[in-house]
Amino acid sequence: MLNRLSELMLKFHRGALSPEEQDELDQWQAVTPRNRQLFRELTEENLLRPQLEEMESFAEMPVREKVEARMPDVFGIRTGQETFTALSGQEAVTVQSAEEPAISLRRRWPRIAAAAGILVLAGIGAWWFQQTRQRPAIVIQAKADIPAPTGSRTTLTLGNGRQIILDSVGAGTLIREGGAMVAKQDSAGLSYKAVADRSVADKGVTDKSVTKEGVAGNNTAMIVLYNTLTTARGGQTQVKLADGSRVWLNTASSLKFPTIFTGADRVVDLEGEAYFEIAPHPNRPFIVRVNGSRVEVIGTHFNIMAYTDEEEQQTTLLEGAVKVSKGSASRILQPGQQAVLDNVKSTLSINKEVDAEEVLAWKNGLFEFNSLDIRAVLRQVSRWYNVKVVFAGLPPSGHFSGVVSRTSNVSDVLRIFEQANIRYTISGNQITILP
Repeated sequence: MLNRLSELMLKFHRGALSPEEQDELDQWQAVTPRNRQLFRELTEENLLRPQLEEMESFAEMPVREKVEARMPDVFGIRTGQETFTALSGQEAVTVQSAEEPAISLRRRWPRIAAAAGILVLAGIGAWWFQQTRQRPAIVIQAKADIPAPTGSRTTLTLGNGRQIILDSVGAGTLIREGGAMVAKQDSAGLSYKAVADRSVADKGVTDKSVTKEGVAGNNTAMIVLYNTLTTARGGQTQVKLADGSRVWLNTASSLKFPTIFTGADRVVDLEGEAYFEIAPHPNRPFIVRVNGSRVEVIGTHFNIMAYTDEEEQQTTLLEGAVKVSKGSASRILQPGQQAVLDNVKSTLSINKEVDAEEVLAWKNGLFEFNSLDIRAVLRQVSRWYNVKVVFAGLPPSGHFSGVVSRTSNVSDVLRIFEQANIRYTISGNQITILP
């Protein structure tokens, strides 16, 4: 490690670090406060000034020999003119005698970069021996990373409480459940198809009046069974309901729904985020219950984002019309509008300037950040990569924008912070934002 650290510091003084080497040096600094202090001592001109001026005064050979004698071979350096040539890439610097006119340190700085290099090596050597006496050496490692999640990471919970891990089963019919055939459709997720047949009565149906669209008559007597789809952090899936409606479920979300719809309304319960394409059924509104609010539609396309760790619940309409209600307050949306429910103030408002591509980026396999603060960005990162985010100090200010594939490693997503000089470390499933 000693030789590697010396090499990095010398390249730093020459301005010859590659981006990868700069990352390596940054990671070493982040390990301990002592490492950061040593870096300052070996790079800041005002801290090096006294030692550099003292070195320039060493004009006599016996003194220089004493300096060289204090540098052990373990540093991997040479002595005399070879040392200065190796460090500066040019002939050895001529040391000014006491009789020569004084030159400001700022003007002399390029000429004494080699001397700074010697001090760098000496400082690193002192640090190294102190570290090896007190504790095992700290090894510089390549920056850790977290790959994008794979699989749907989805669980189907049946009406009797039985659970099916969808990644563990192949395509095809899974089960008959509450008047519907449930099938897995590979990448298309699940589909429910109504079965109007007495042979499924033991699964919940007690009447044959179920339409092929999976909507029973108002007077149909049957036991309604509810299924729940749940995506883990890093998971995503979709389902075609028995009425023909389609739902895309984002990560860390759940959707509870009946296997077939009965009564006057089609009602589902959502936690997290989902995009809906609702099959139209006259006089049979589709209702989404979420966090104490209701979204009522006839036939339409819309997205609901209702994570409990977000400050707002957002319902965005793309086609048709929806009514959003919370308590006594209600709003009717037109296409291109967004209902915003403040989770703190419990106020309901309309946003008429909506970027639909940003809202649906998750459904299209993307992260799309549009002037978000760092906390908002990292909440999305945390949910998708299933990581814990820790701020070592106050959260950095500023807003960030960018588009990144959700199949990328987490480091590719975090590159949007680079221009703001925000540093981070990854350890296991934790991302720490450094002060």
